[in-house]
Amino acid sequence: MKFSLLFATLVGILVSSFAVATDPPYCTGLCVFGSLDDSGCDPISLECLCTSIPFAKSLIGCVLESCTWREYIPSIKYLKETCGDTWTSEITDIIDDIF
Repeated sequence: MKFSLLFATLVGILVSSFAVATDPPYCTGLCVFGSLDDSGCDPISLECLCTSIPFAKSLIGCVLESCTWREYIPSIKYLKETCGDTWTSEITDIIDDIF
């Protein structure tokens, strides 16, 4: 029970740090949390997360595996809006190749 509450709290903090006008699909929040270890970033450093190629690859892979096809586009749109111009062209190319 305590683990579930802690997990829900951490996911809420992480998703809120990616705050934009629209809420992401639930699966996206789980993928953000699950991809942090691959990022090499401080979890609260949005600039680092948005420029981390390992984080992007892990996150996109998770979205493709964990989200439904109806959640793919809203998930990627949310991530693009959140990171904006800080995403490197390599990350944009990875996403464009998939979608």
